Amino acid sequence: MSFASDVKTELISAPVSARHCSLAEISALLKFAGITPGEDGGVTIRFDGVFPARRLEILLPAAFGSDFAFSVNGGKRRGLTLPAGNAAKLLAAARPEAPAAPPLLVSSDCCKKAYLRGAFLAAGQVSLPLRFYHAEIGAPDTALAETFTRLAGAFGIAPKLAVRGKKYSVYLKESEQIADFLKLAGAVSSLMEFENARAQKDVNNLINRQANYAAANMDKTISAAAKQVIDIEYIKSAGRLSVLPPHLRRAAELRLSHNHLNLKELGELFSPVVSKSGMNHRMRKISQIAEELRKERQPL
Repeated sequence: MSFASDVKTELISAPVSARHCSLAEISALLKFAGITPGEDGGVTIRFDGVFPARRLEILLPAAFGSDFAFSVNGGKRRGLTLPAGNAAKLLAAARPEAPAAPPLLVSSDCCKKAYLRGAFLAAGQVSLPLRFYHAEIGAPDTALAETFTRLAGAFGIAPKLAVRGKKYSVYLKESEQIADFLKLAGAVSSLMEFENARAQKDVNNLINRQANYAAANMDKTISAAAKQVIDIEYIKSAGRLSVLPPHLRRAAELRLSHNHLNLKELGELFSPVVSKSGMNHRMRKISQIAEELRKERQPL
């Protein structure tokens, strides 16, 4: 299963507390559903996927009593069918026809969390941070997208709105925001999995940065060493290598025989050891000598 399926599987079993929280979650679930009126006054509620319907199977008895009758429809678009009397009770209590969440249904923080959970179960997606962070909830209209944004904002979560033709969605791209949403929705186990994946990604990124830094330093070392070798070879071709001061001549000879080493490693070949700054000073002096020789040998 995908990580989003894991999250929704966990949310299906989230504790059902007060009736007002159940109604808030039911309202959000129904807002994303296709409610089809029946000939006898009943309704059929259809969802893409099984998760919303399975959650409703738990929420409806909790909100309306164990004798609240409905039938389950199977298939990929799993749904529920309610007889006329129960359909009227459901629609009156959850008010899915309202353009946004009815204020009375989301007046407390617990109800806001329940509503956000229902919205995610109905139309949400989230991925483990293998390459990037992304969580998204599709919305059938602007009013619901704005409602989701407002309710999430009450907990410091700030989704952004995307409009693609006639479709709307709110999404999160920051890892902290996604983690906070999983926590408030009640997906604690999934949150731990997300945090583990995030930590692994951070470790991988650190390793990559260190490898890139090492590669850049290696390129810099090779480039600098190549320039030093060219200067030393020029001094040698001019017959001036043997007359260099002993400390410079030794530095030049070691560079020619160890052109893969950086200055610190090259300095460690001396006895006593020469520091990196000391080797840098010697190589700069050798470069200056090579430049002076080039100027001397330029034709008039």
